[in-house]
Amino acid sequence: MNDGDLAIRSRRDNEVFELIPVSKLTSVLPRSLIRDHVHWYNTKTHVFEIRPLSDCWTPNLEKNWSTVTELKGGPALSRQQEFGVRQFLICPSHALSRAIHGVFSPLEQSPLDLVISFNYEYSINCEPQPLSIALPRYNLTFAVSEQGELSCLSHRGFIVDSNDDVGTFYGLSSKLVLCRPSEIGRERKLIVPIGSITPTSTGADHPTVCIRVPCDAVSVGYRVFEVDDLLGRLRETTFSDRLYRLYLHALTSHQLVDPLTKRTGTEEALEGLKQATSFSFQTLDDEDVKLLQHLGQLTPQRSFYSRQTKTMQTVRRHITLPSTLQHHDFAATVQKIWSYWLSLRVFYPEFKEKKCEEFLSDYGTEEQEQLTRRAAARNCFCAPSGSEPPNSRASDRNYTPQDCMGESDSVHRETLAFEMAKLVQEWPANLDVTAQLLSDIKGWGGVEAQQATLDYSSVWVEASLRTVWRSLYNLCCAAQKETDGSKLTFLLGTLAYRHPNERHLHSTLLAFATNPQFAQKDYSGDLIFSYGDAPTEHTLRSFVTSDTVHFDRSSESAELDRLVWTPEHDRSFRSRYASRLQQQINECVARLFTSRYQGSVPPSDLSTFDLLKQESLLRQLNVTLGHCYRNR
Repeated sequence: MNDGDLAIRSRRDNEVFELIPVSKLTSVLPRSLIRDHVHWYNTKTHVFEIRPLSDCWTPNLEKNWSTVTELKGGPALSRQQEFGVRQFLICPSHALSRAIHGVFSPLEQSPLDLVISFNYEYSINCEPQPLSIALPRYNLTFAVSEQGELSCLSHRGFIVDSNDDVGTFYGLSSKLVLCRPSEIGRERKLIVPIGSITPTSTGADHPTVCIRVPCDAVSVGYRVFEVDDLLGRLRETTFSDRLYRLYLHALTSHQLVDPLTKRTGTEEALEGLKQATSFSFQTLDDEDVKLLQHLGQLTPQRSFYSRQTKTMQTVRRHITLPSTLQHHDFAATVQKIWSYWLSLRVFYPEFKEKKCEEFLSDYGTEEQEQLTRRAAARNCFCAPSGSEPPNSRASDRNYTPQDCMGESDSVHRETLAFEMAKLVQEWPANLDVTAQLLSDIKGWGGVEAQQATLDYSSVWVEASLRTVWRSLYNLCCAAQKETDGSKLTFLLGTLAYRHPNERHLHSTLLAFATNPQFAQKDYSGDLIFSYGDAPTEHTLRSFVTSDTVHFDRSSESAELDRLVWTPEHDRSFRSRYASRLQQQINECVARLFTSRYQGSVPPSDLSTFDLLKQESLLRQLNVTLGHCYRNR
């Protein structure tokens, strides 16, 4: 309903009903009582009624939610139940509703998605009965027991467990744990909603997994997993539940084993995918295929950086997950399940006629398999694989890693890095620096300015010195041995190893830090050496000539307009304009040439030249003079 619904009226038995717009009720009613319902207000009796959309024109103050009955002297939403008991609704904004929502917030993000009520029987000394909590989208109902526990009426005998630690799925925020207390042991269930699984992680901490459910969804499905403490596992019912569980195990994995499974999440997921149960299915629906693809994509994609040399590779990982979770076996294991499904499709005409969609096509290339096998061989101790034969490393090619010290070039680089680190620790005031710094910098064609710190960044080693020179210069001039010595050691040592042919420039950078003459000299702005040290007379003349006032806007043109136009007058005034313009150009160029070493031009220097566009010329001159000043 929209705001226009307010104009609708219904007259019945001399009573006037007014249809209330939904926009006025979204913050005071549960969403399940707004969705597929209409809301009427009797302007005569002041009774508010919620009717189902299927029967929106028939009033029923007993069956429908309405304010026909008061509670403790005030209007309250209620409806009639069996045996004379009336059910009253608690406002979602009430403090009690917010407290109860704290328990069910892993499933529902807003208190408006809960329906909290209580039964009340009008009799002598009758108190309100315990609360009832409903999650309409999940079709779950709970009730507060006499002991203060939340009993689940949808799963008889189970209550909400105050301890949500089931020994696995650490980091999964969207879950609700139920338990059946007994003297022998606690039977437990885990309720996990079905939705978009979104993992987040900085790479340094344990990943957090959230299952997002659309706010406008009418119904939400969920999966139930039983906790088997005896066998150390989670039990599921269907094949889809199994894939869902294995994917969550993989996303919530950690280097330490889970107390329940005695395995890491990655090991549990891989072991579960390889078991015969993962091949015991009749069909795969679209959700199952998506889960298999998500599991397979946990394997990093690898390709040769250069197919000619085949010495370097490009690795594309899941940017929101730690690299320890992205095992090399996922893609190959999932592809076996997919191949098994392709062999079964011939028995199902509805699937046989469908076009076979691409499944992890980027993982089936020869170079992906070769590089993944190489990664498995190198990571066999930190990420063991159970799918490769013991002699799989024998078929790998011999290659020299970048961090290998067996090559002469690597030894030379390490020597330079050691020498540079030693110089930084000694912090000498006199260093062997380059005498050709000006020509070296001019050979770059320019120097860019960037905001940076001495903290390590890939920009220092990936970019050229032309890009980072200005930042390094400013940082070194302000560096102090006590506070910045360690960072400068690491930075200059890395540069020496990365660019061994530019050692003279690295020692010069260190001299800017150790020599007190350069202390606190900070220069900003880009250097573009094409501007030179100072603009030439030809450059200045071209600037002035391009910013002149046209004859139509000159004083000569204004004086001509006051006279009777004749060809003789026109030629005379135009000749006078051209002569005066040339004179002003020559005088302006001469004045600018004498002050070309200044950083800018004062506006007063151009104020006497009325035939020049002073603002645009001043702006162009200041840009050029500013670059020349920084270059000097």
